[in-house]
Amino acid sequence: MKNKFFFPLIFASLIFLNACVKTSDHNIPIKDYLLSSEQSLPEQFNRSENNFLMQIANTKNESKKIWKEYNKDKNMPEIDFAKYDIYFLGLTESGSCPTNIKEIRIDSSMMKILLFTMDGECTADAKPKNFVFKVDKNISTKLTNIVIIDGNEKITFDMKDIKH
Repeated sequence: MKNKFFFPLIFASLIFLNACVKTSDHNIPIKDYLLSSEQSLPEQFNRSENNFLMQIANTKNESKKIWKEYNKDKNMPEIDFAKYDIYFLGLTESGSCPTNIKEIRIDSSMMKILLFTMDGECTADAKPKNFVFKVDKNISTKLTNIVIIDGNEKITFDMKDIKH
């Protein structure tokens, strides 16, 4: 008799728990949105002030200016600025253990950039590194925060404080 009620109760509980778990609104496959990644940073990057530099370009002129600040070797790709904003992320990495973007998750008004650093005996040489990626303007305009997660380090940027 107990089994008649036990299994439906477990099944109903699992359905309820599944409905309560909120998945990301958008998981951005980085290979589709990554425009460039090189070993350069703007001169104004100051590691002691912050471990990361985040900048956003909403127009072609802004993008050209920031691209030049990063001393990018590659030519800037053609972007439809009516559809996309361009995000520039600057950081330093170990020369022997490179850092890459593992995933970008967008949950309503927050973008989470999850970084991945190779394991091993890493040098502390702090090589410059940048990532340039595009984000759909329909998503970008709704963001209020960007959170960069690098292992145990978590930095939150308020969109109002990010240089455009």
